[in-house]
Amino acid sequence: MRVLVVTHMFPNLSNPAAGSFVIEQVRETRSRCEVKVVAPLPAVPRAIKTMKPRWDAFWKTPFHETVANNVEVYRPRYFCLPKNASLLLDGLSYRKAIARTVDQIHEGFPFDILHVHGAVPDGCGVLLANRGRNVPVVLNIHGRDIYSTARMSPFHRRLVGSVLAGADKVVAVSARLKELIVAMFPRIREPIVIHDGMDITLFSSNGASETEVDRSSGGPLVLTVGYLIARKNHKAVISAVSRLRKSYPQIRLKIAGSGPEEKNLRALSQKLGVSDVVEFLGLCSRERVRQLMSECDIFALPSWDEAFGIVYIEAMSQAKPVIGCRGEGIEEFVTDGETGFLVDPHDVEELTEKIRFLIEGREIAERVGKAAREVVLRDFTWQKNVDRLMEVYRELAGGQTSDQRVPVRGLT
Repeated sequence: MRVLVVTHMFPNLSNPAAGSFVIEQVRETRSRCEVKVVAPLPAVPRAIKTMKPRWDAFWKTPFHETVANNVEVYRPRYFCLPKNASLLLDGLSYRKAIARTVDQIHEGFPFDILHVHGAVPDGCGVLLANRGRNVPVVLNIHGRDIYSTARMSPFHRRLVGSVLAGADKVVAVSARLKELIVAMFPRIREPIVIHDGMDITLFSSNGASETEVDRSSGGPLVLTVGYLIARKNHKAVISAVSRLRKSYPQIRLKIAGSGPEEKNLRALSQKLGVSDVVEFLGLCSRERVRQLMSECDIFALPSWDEAFGIVYIEAMSQAKPVIGCRGEGIEEFVTDGETGFLVDPHDVEELTEKIRFLIEGREIAERVGKAAREVVLRDFTWQKNVDRLMEVYRELAGGQTSDQRVPVRGLT
């Protein structure tokens, strides 16, 4: 079995943590079959690339390299405009960028499966490039296409629907996401659910050693990890910490991540008088995230539009009590009060009281953390994910599904 993975969500010099879930899945898949990766990067005119370090890093990222235990990665460039301004046309640019690379790979590596992460622009470009070859396409949906792209306009929604219809198998990372896909696009083939997993080689230890844990303060440590955007709801955690500080003067909050909301979040912590106990760590390596999760007492990320949330299961693997939101993908592995806690994303008082409850009830926090760890190690590893994925690959590679693919309309 030969698999070609195609996605723009993959680690690069601009963001070494981008798409960590893809590379971790690829590592496990490679233990079962042959895998190569095409990970296109946005193209920015060289004349202006130095205006932003991020753009400069894109150009410095090699076009071809070997990563993740000898997995070959190809990085063709595709043209796009900032802030999704060209999203409706990005699939055409993406197709043009990858077509030659995919053809060259196929000559020496006749792949049996195309596994694509994301509908737009990835799935759109791949379906166009795959015409005439009819290799079965597995389309992995992680949330952005449904929560964001499809809601931008009727045209964006139609584009996402066309790509979903064109794939041989659509994989949703949670039952909640599958429900949303079916409700939004009732005429497509019903997606299947394959939950994302945890990197057991990195997140296998149960808590941190005494030499690793930061003991500089005796107060409770709350941790949140995620891109600094509004829906991740970091402001609610900062607000909760400000309410708790009177009762717990030594409480601390560490925020790992970068993003456009950082300036506003820093201003909020100043306004609420907690800037001295709120630490913005910026973008952190996977190893650093694991260490932070080992050190913390409580992991809180009350975000909405969360299809799954790998950071939750990573924190749970460290036997930490986690707090997420009701009605999101986290409900598929967190039972409120048993393996974690759920709150309303817009109720800061409820979040505050949940954190207070865990600070004061250390025995309960430990019990919930231990139960959470057991659930994750049993059901939410990449080994489990790829077990199910291999069943899908074998089904498609052995059948005639690709000959019956629904054509992608309105994209040429």
